[in-house]
Amino acid sequence: MKLSEFIIALSPLDIHQFDFYCRIYLKDLGAIFLPNKIKYLSDDLSVVELVKISDITNS
Repeated sequence: MKLSEFIIALSPLDIHQFDFYCRIYLKDLGAIFLPNKIKYLSDDLSVVELVKISDITNS
């Protein structure tokens, strides 16, 4: 299990409505993640911790 943290622009409403069961594909990293936790910073910025669940390889 690999954890990664990203700073993402999320409003308080975005965080309230966030679905922690959704899978997130990050094309630049070529992997699928599940959100683990969100920490609101300020000015609509949040630290989002993601758990890598699989790599996507191009065939």
